Amino acid sequence: MRKAFTMIELIFVIVIIGILAAVALPRLAGVQDDALISSEKSAMGSARSAVIAIRGRALARGTDFNVSIVDKNGNTGYVTVAYDGGAAAAGDVKLTSAKYPVELSISTATITAGSKATATQTAQNLDGAALAVVMEPDGRERFKTRAATGGTHGTMTVDTNDSIIAGPASQAVADTAAEITTNDSWVYDSGTGIFSLQKGAAY
Repeated sequence: MRKAFTMIELIFVIVIIGILAAVALPRLAGVQDDALISSEKSAMGSARSAVIAIRGRALARGTDFNVSIVDKNGNTGYVTVAYDGGAAAAGDVKLTSAKYPVELSISTATITAGSKATATQTAQNLDGAALAVVMEPDGRERFKTRAATGGTHGTMTVDTNDSIIAGPASQAVADTAAEITTNDSWVYDSGTGIFSLQKGAAY
């Protein structure tokens, strides 16, 4: 007949479970942080590719054109890219002299199918409006953008045509040893079309 566990055996098992939990939980948190960081870096790479594509279309056409946008509900609308940024109508995407777009977001997360959306630099509601000009809907609700105010942000000199961006990692990862943390943010330089991670410069 099998004997019941003794108190010593039960305590021993509890101690082992405690040790395993103490080792495993930080690693699981690290895995989640790594996933957020990877997602944010991938999104910035995709945004960079879209910015280059917009510039390519502008240089090839030499006139205004429309860029399709899909909202979080799957409705497809568009924004107008104004080739002559100085003559852009309100709500259009202006181009800098180097023909990179200034506005990367739209003013509202939902659009009416077939209608024109209003482009903007600032979209901070985490509702899918941020980066809508340069990103697909999946994951956009984890980003927010705002217009730079001029001066410097991190190591970069910025002007009001540039944008500050925060993503899933730069809004959530607290581990200061991580590659991207809540102390960091991105700068989109509309003069060069480059997205730069700014360490130690929070959104």
